[in-house]
Amino acid sequence: MADERSEAQRADALRKRAEEILAARGEAGVDLTADQIRGVIHELHTHQIELELQNEELRRTQQELTETRDRLSDLYDLYDHAPVGYATVDANGLIVEANLTFGDMLGIHRSRLPRRRLSSFVVPEDQQALYEHVQVMKETRQRHTVEVRMRGQADAAPLWVRIECTVDERAGDILRFRKAFVDVTERKDAEQARIEMERQIMQAQKIESLGVLAGGIAHDFNNLLMIILGNVEFGLRAARPGAPEREFFNEIKQAARRASELSNQMLAYAGGRRSVIERVDLNALLGKMDHLLRTSIPRTIVLDVATDADLPPIDGDRSQLRQVVLSLVANAAEAIGDNEGTIAVATGSVRADRRTLSAAVGGEGLPEGRYVFLDVADNGCGIDGSSLPRLFDPFFSTKFLGRGLGLAAVHGIMRSHHAAITVCSEPGKGSTFRLLFPACAGAPRPPEVEEAPRQRGLVLVADDEEAVRKVVTLMLERHGLGVITAADGHEAVEVFRDRAGDIDVVLLDNLMPGLSGEEVFAEIHRLRPEVPVILSSGYTRDEATQRFADLPLAGFVQKPFDVKTLLGAIESVLQPQ
Repeated sequence: MADERSEAQRADALRKRAEEILAARGEAGVDLTADQIRGVIHELHTHQIELELQNEELRRTQQELTETRDRLSDLYDLYDHAPVGYATVDANGLIVEANLTFGDMLGIHRSRLPRRRLSSFVVPEDQQALYEHVQVMKETRQRHTVEVRMRGQADAAPLWVRIECTVDERAGDILRFRKAFVDVTERKDAEQARIEMERQIMQAQKIESLGVLAGGIAHDFNNLLMIILGNVEFGLRAARPGAPEREFFNEIKQAARRASELSNQMLAYAGGRRSVIERVDLNALLGKMDHLLRTSIPRTIVLDVATDADLPPIDGDRSQLRQVVLSLVANAAEAIGDNEGTIAVATGSVRADRRTLSAAVGGEGLPEGRYVFLDVADNGCGIDGSSLPRLFDPFFSTKFLGRGLGLAAVHGIMRSHHAAITVCSEPGKGSTFRLLFPACAGAPRPPEVEEAPRQRGLVLVADDEEAVRKVVTLMLERHGLGVITAADGHEAVEVFRDRAGDIDVVLLDNLMPGLSGEEVFAEIHRLRPEVPVILSSGYTRDEATQRFADLPLAGFVQKPFDVKTLLGAIESVLQPQ
């Protein structure tokens, strides 16, 4: 259609030119000769060519304009629908223009963005980072990048956004910035997950290292405590009533017990203590501890216990659960100090979702579902936010150094119970510790009734520590049992081979020179399979017995043990006479 219009215009122009030439000739009153007519035609033809050349130039210019318009339209669409947000921001931080993508990122239509402050979309925690970014741009006018969290609505989840900024050169003397906004939330989430995984790995390595340390201490230290406690018991039995030396023996006994408890707390933190898992009613457990809890705190502190009558049972170790409650109540009393205060202990059940469990200490990997909770709350000094991440580290205290392993042991016990801990605290207002245990169906099992022990038989005691052999021999002989001893693995096998028909039970240390403990056990089992073998060790049950998984151990006693524990273990495996 444009070509038709161009042809018409060209014909009209030639006609007008011809009329002008003829009119000029006619005014002169002279008839045109053939040469003159040919001259007119040549002139018209020349003019026609000029018009065609001009028309071709116009068509080419029009085509270029069309292509430029289409290209600009594509660029505009690319800008508006780019995979990243774009915006122009003035020196005061006000948005001048923005593309559709930036509006979509914030959940706000683009038309509502101009004249809004860019900082109004940045979360409060990242305002300082944005301010420093702007200052750098104003001072250097060089490309600069910052990562902040942004959201368009107050109730919207924030996005991690990388802002890449340059100076807008098109603005001339007016200072403006061109900013690109890239959503990096997925990368940030992945980084956070990696950091959390590294933290968990480091925590696991720390616990493993402490477990190795605790195991070494337990073996060597508990062997020494075994000797101390055993001889103290004999000293107390030998001392006459009212003798002054009895007081000294009791002091030694108490100190050794405290040393043994410290070792147990280290093992609890490392998750290495032996657990006797059974169905437990937390309400009943608290009821039996009521007097102990009230006498363990100052009289200036009120203990308030509230239990849920419909509380489901849990699976746990009663002894370890009692230690957890005592440690938390002692921690609450310490937080209150010499002031008057209240410690509130409460039980109940709650449904824990993934968000709740992920925020809890030890909650990673626990399934969603019904959990039994035990709360211990106080109105004491509280804990500041910077101290919370280290709260369950060994020997960490917000008040003084060398506090001990109370909360660290709580952490270890909860971990071994596949349970979690949450802590809510505010300085000056107090703290609430919530323990979350997986709820169980069914009523708690009643404790088993043990048969009365007997006190006859011959025991082979195999231990490389002479003092331990001596103490154990005295313990057993004073209660009617016969004893023969061996100082290493080879001697233990030889003694058993010579007296196999007489020996009723073997008390075997797991670490023996010569033949190892498991090699001695295997040979004894080969010679006489029906003879019960009880393992004795300063290590925890799990650590000590893992090498005996294929052998039928009859029992285990952890050093240091007293006469009652030793006799109970031996007499439980002896057949009645």
